[in-house]
Amino acid sequence: MSTPSKDPKPPRVVPVAPRECPPDLVKEVARILLEGGLVVLPTETVYGVAGLLDGKKGEARLRALKGREEKEKPFTIHLGDPEEAFRHARSWRACAHRLARRYWPGPLTLVVEGLRSHSVGLRVPSRLFTRAVLREAGRLGGTVAMASANLPGSPPPTTAKEALEALGSRVDLVVDGGRAELAEPSTVVRALPPFLEVLREGTLTREELERTACFGVVFVCSGNTCRSPMAERTARWLAARLRGLPLEQSPRTGLRFLSAGVNALPGLPASEGATAALREWGLDLSDHRSRPLSPYLLAEADLALCMTRGHLSRVRALAQGVNPPPEADLLDPEGGEVLDPFAGDLSLYRKVRDRIRAALEARMEALLE
Repeated sequence: MSTPSKDPKPPRVVPVAPRECPPDLVKEVARILLEGGLVVLPTETVYGVAGLLDGKKGEARLRALKGREEKEKPFTIHLGDPEEAFRHARSWRACAHRLARRYWPGPLTLVVEGLRSHSVGLRVPSRLFTRAVLREAGRLGGTVAMASANLPGSPPPTTAKEALEALGSRVDLVVDGGRAELAEPSTVVRALPPFLEVLREGTLTREELERTACFGVVFVCSGNTCRSPMAERTARWLAARLRGLPLEQSPRTGLRFLSAGVNALPGLPASEGATAALREWGLDLSDHRSRPLSPYLLAEADLALCMTRGHLSRVRALAQGVNPPPEADLLDPEGGEVLDPFAGDLSLYRKVRDRIRAALEARMEALLE
């Protein structure tokens, strides 16, 4: 008579408070991972199942669990500290650096150019215990990947109980850190050249990410009704066109363009001449409203491009209260001034428009690097 088979033994569940980081448990979890085990860990987004990217036991188990047998479906590498990202990335675009500086540790996954592959996903979660485990595993030479602790087709778990019910004996240990604070998967941003692309929105919105990631350029004139609005709209158009994007997707170029005036009154529309001159290129200034230059606006910019030396002097004076201050220069890289066409006829506006475009074209390649 055959003996009935026993059910697989469920994994041990260890509670850890959000701000606790027991050193012995950190070492134990890192050891389990280095020996090819799988561990459920808490993050601020959802619970994840962690395994070692070793090409052997740990990775094979993780792939089988998540139904990713093909190498073409990579896992996101999770890191204990932002500085560790440079060990896995071949290149690091400025937009990726801005996002990492702002949101790591946190609910953001960045896809960048990898050392051993075309692309690699990287994330630094904010949970202290999980980061300590990742640091310890990295110190011992391991690279840890994590995926949501659920089976394919099921919702990602926000508690250890949900993860245990989903995975059961398929994992070796479950760390219970309470309910995930955000209860939503991380936002995923592809920061490979030539475009910035939000692959999945989470708690971070597309608009917020683009505003943070982009290199900010503010164009400065006197009243913000003629020269600087023409420069702002023309720059958006040129940047998008050089990247093969429609105008409305210009933030994907990694550049964000603003404009202001050193003597501007708030809320005025663009002048008729500026509006008519840009309309000839299919560009619309009807929604433009003027705004005065301020330290707050300069704090949003990395570069201020001015029409005249007088504007440049005012920018540098205001920027003394900004930390860090933006770089400042004349719009014309040759050092010429773009004079005010206000009250002139359309032919004068066209000349100023064309001069602005020529200056922007001379600068655009460097701005898009």
